[in-house]
Amino acid sequence: AKKYYYSVTSSTKPVKAKSKIPKDFVKITMKSGSIYEGQVNDLNERHGYGVYSVVAGGRYEGEWVKGFKHGQGKFFTKEGTLGYEGEWECGEPHGVGKTYNAAGNCTYEGEFKKGFKKGSRRITYRDLMKK
Repeated sequence: AKKYYYSVTSSTKPVKAKSKIPKDFVKITMKSGSIYEGQVNDLNERHGYGVYSVVAGGRYEGEWVKGFKHGQGKFFTKEGTLGYEGEWECGEPHGVGKTYNAAGNCTYEGEFKKGFKKGSRRITYRDLMKK
């Protein structure tokens, strides 16, 4: 079994500029250096709204349920550009979402199932045509 080491501290950083800070808003620093700032449930699982920044790069901002990315959320690459926005389920893109390239252009808009593109979709080749 994998063990996780982290510290939980209260945080005063606002979740959103105009919202009140919920009483269950914490800052969790993992042993790896990755940081979660957001809401937790009674078991200290990420639950509600939060931001998870990975020390190696990449950031998720959005909804969590029982420790998993679940609901609406955005994933940013280690360069800080938006890579995916849309629905998540059990930690993976699932439902309606969009992917973006490094220039910030939408390259895919449609359905995802367990992290894979599925069903109806719109693919944009705008950058390929600009040569």
